[in-house]
Amino acid sequence: MTARALTRMYDEALRPTGLKVTQLSLLAAIDRGLTGSISALADMLALERTTLTRNLRLLGDAGLIAPRAGGGRAVAHELTDAGRAALARATPLWRKAQDAIETGMGSGAWLEARDSLRALRRVARAQSTPQEASREAPRETSLEMRNVVAERSARTTARR
Repeated sequence: MTARALTRMYDEALRPTGLKVTQLSLLAAIDRGLTGSISALADMLALERTTLTRNLRLLGDAGLIAPRAGGGRAVAHELTDAGRAALARATPLWRKAQDAIETGMGSGAWLEARDSLRALRRVARAQSTPQEASREAPRETSLEMRNVVAERSARTTARR
């Protein structure tokens, strides 16, 4: 129930952009160049491939991402100009929602909750498959988008 409540809160905050928090996570991950394939992106974001493929199709149909050339058979994506603009519009809205959570919980409680969620995710992945247990790549969830968005905001501010 907590995950659904948070997802609804973020989705509501992002409503003016037309993006869902899962789509924002995808745009941010693609923008950072964190993955070279759909499988790697699905693993990193802990999404089922079908869910990821559906969201990638929606972002592509909206003109926010495009396939990136190269890399053989693996399909990777990159943001279009419209995708970068959408990410830039969504970032402050996400940040405001995230700040509300952190302020509402208090800094210490927020950090403890974040760390506990990371530990829970590691345990769940370890129980899922041996391959997932051995992965060391960083994982971003909607609650951990903080670093992704902060880096994006810093780059955007530096460009101005």
